[in-house]
Amino acid sequence: MVALQALKASDWYLEGAIDVFYSQPRVQQTSKDSRHLEKLYNRYRDPYADMILADGVNTLCNDLMEFVGGLQSLEIDMLERFCERLPYIRSELSDNQKFKEIFGVIALVRIQSLKIVKS
Repeated sequence: MVALQALKASDWYLEGAIDVFYSQPRVQQTSKDSRHLEKLYNRYRDPYADMILADGVNTLCNDLMEFVGGLQSLEIDMLERFCERLPYIRSELSDNQKFKEIFGVIALVRIQSLKIVKS
């Protein structure tokens, strides 16, 4: 698929397609994504086994419920609506008082999740 896109981008000129293909930073993107995925996996995996067990699944479900609740509170039910709401979200964060409130809630949720993970 990537090769086909490179050929189309170079009007089917092979040497041009090779240049297009190798000028795209594909390898770095993959390694970055892998680190993020590993970090995400480590958040939910069992500390004594290299797998996600019941406690990890429970934490993941709680995180997903919080995520869904946040989307609902912003009246977001599809990706397009999320994109439409970004200016509003940004404006909320530019208000110092709102920023402090949001940051305070995020900090409390983070502290609570760390307490759950440690117990």
